[in-house]
Amino acid sequence: MVIDRTLDRFTALQIDQRLDAQLLALASALTVGSDGAVRLRRDLDLPPYDRALSGWYWQVTGGDALLRSRSLGDATLALTEPVKGPRQEPLHLRHRTVRLASGSEPFELVAAAPREALSAPIRTARRTLAITLGALALALMGAVTAQVFLVLLPLRRLSRALADVRAGRTRSVPESQPAEVADLVVELNALLAQNADQAERARSHIGNLAHGLKTPLATLAAELRPGHDVDREALRALVEGMDRRIAHHLRRARSAALLGGRHFRTRLAPQIDDLVLALSKIHVDRSLRFSVSIPGDIELACDVNDVNEMCGNLLDNACKWAASEVAISAERLQHSVVISVRDDGVGISANAAEIALSRGGRLDEVTPGTGFGLPITREIAALYGGDVSLNQLQPGLLVKLTLPSAD
Repeated sequence: MVIDRTLDRFTALQIDQRLDAQLLALASALTVGSDGAVRLRRDLDLPPYDRALSGWYWQVTGGDALLRSRSLGDATLALTEPVKGPRQEPLHLRHRTVRLASGSEPFELVAAAPREALSAPIRTARRTLAITLGALALALMGAVTAQVFLVLLPLRRLSRALADVRAGRTRSVPESQPAEVADLVVELNALLAQNADQAERARSHIGNLAHGLKTPLATLAAELRPGHDVDREALRALVEGMDRRIAHHLRRARSAALLGGRHFRTRLAPQIDDLVLALSKIHVDRSLRFSVSIPGDIELACDVNDVNEMCGNLLDNACKWAASEVAISAERLQHSVVISVRDDGVGISANAAEIALSRGGRLDEVTPGTGFGLPITREIAALYGGDVSLNQLQPGLLVKLTLPSAD
């Protein structure tokens, strides 16, 4: 649109300058003879004004005088809009009024050009411009397509290389790659090597666990065979031994996963809100009140599943022992976060706290539970460099869980 208007103005300016030059020539050539007749000093019917009905006309009127170009013939230009020529062709006019002497009668000078003289160059320019822009657009589309193809070519090769790794044909991506994806290939190979190492460690832990349980299970089967007197203490020792082995290998597996280079960020407040909602429904018959004070910007450098398991164990214990209220709060201390869970129950003594934190240790055989909640929470916290502590209140119990902050 801007180019079209620019071409229109440029063409009109050229035509106007040409017609103004003709008007200036007419004004300078007009004279009044001794007989009082108006005439021209020289012939101004130069091309294209000399060709009949050429569309280029000039005319001088004033008083009884009427001068016109040979191209106009016997016709007269009417100055009413729209202005048309002898053949009813649309014209573009320029005119001016002159006086040959002070106080003399004015003369109206008109120069006309066919409107086709304006529109024809614009149509030609538009056609040329359209062809040029069309060719440029095609060239740009081709260039963009080629560029996208060339840019994505290394990624397609990388995709095929990853498919080979997934299919087991290779163990890593070839490192001879274009500079654009070289760093990505290095990181991918490092990730593949890390995953392979973790898989090997997992297989090793499973093998060790299976080997460690083989003998106790065989002994347990022998003790339980028909006709054999059952030694309950021996069975308890076997079960406790197997439990220790399982816990040991689980700790090693979890520790290997945590040391695998992953960086965890878990917002604490949403997890606590979900746990409180679930526990309020589970203990709806107790009509417990929950008080939550967790800053929304606290983030833990722990896996979200571990956070849910640890906080879930603490909150579940608090709900079981609380008389009417459970309070949960958290505060940031340098590079760690201390999560406090308080209930208004009967509480426990210092000796009982150690029993409660030991695996399978139970202070009340009536209340449902296994005695593994607090020890598991303590073991998971220890893997992150944290800890769990129990503090007697009057009344109730305060449990503090310390975990690393993600800040």
